Amino acid sequence: MKNKIKKILNKTISKKSYQNLALFYGLMKTFYVSTFFKTRRFININNGGFKIMIDPKNGYTDKMLYLERSRDKYVTDVLDKYLTKGSVFVDIGMNIGYETLWGAKIVGETGKVISFEPLAFLVEQVKESLKVNSFKNVEIVNKALGTKEEKLK
Repeated sequence: MKNKIKKILNKTISKKSYQNLALFYGLMKTFYVSTFFKTRRFININNGGFKIMIDPKNGYTDKMLYLERSRDKYVTDVLDKYLTKGSVFVDIGMNIGYETLWGAKIVGETGKVISFEPLAFLVEQVKESLKVNSFKNVEIVNKALGTKEEKLK
């Protein structure tokens, strides 16, 4: 849809006007998020079949999910293609759990998702999402993964 609009605008307005319009659109999205997204909440994910907890304090990912109700279509297309009921999926760097929840939905009760996230507040946020969706097939490991063992500052 955005590409169709862009093609129409490119034919009817100047490049400078299009840039101003894009800037205005960005500012409107920022205004909308800062005005209406002030508290933690669950949202339904488009085509995901699950809810996810988002928090305005987390930053970009949560704010974009608030606006778009979806994220990383390429990644979810890959998950849809390769995961099946009963699969095991490992999410390294779970963040707010978007891919973890998507994977949990696909692999079902006979599958398993193992997710790694070092930040405790994100782990707790994802646990809320797991509970509201009744996903019991996810194991969260509150650790970072890397090439060497060390304590993060």
